[in-house]
Amino acid sequence: MSAFATLRLRDLRYGLKIGVGAVEREREQEISVTVELRFESIPHACHTEKIDQTVCYDTLSKQIEAVARKKTYLLIETLGFDMYTAIKKELPPGTRIGVSVVKVKPPIPCLQNGAEFSISDWENQE
Repeated sequence: MSAFATLRLRDLRYGLKIGVGAVEREREQEISVTVELRFESIPHACHTEKIDQTVCYDTLSKQIEAVARKKTYLLIETLGFDMYTAIKKELPPGTRIGVSVVKVKPPIPCLQNGAEFSISDWENQE
């Protein structure tokens, strides 16, 4: 049997002061973050139910928030890359990662569904 394992944290929400201009950064804006981990093999925790044999998503969500709050960002691209880099260095070898950052309601009137930046270790960004 060939199986693939994925862990996805969807729609982590944060209020951040983010934006190119100082006026845009005066108020917090809502950011949504989704992280996807693709494991090279089935995590041992699938058989043992031991948290130390997989990636703890509570720890991962706290790591993501720490990156988001460490500084004031101008761009979602920089924020996404910093999250990707911080998470990647903590993962088990062979684990692939994708990070998506959405500015939910950017201050652009015609942009109704937000602005999204994604970065991943795989070819096809979905």
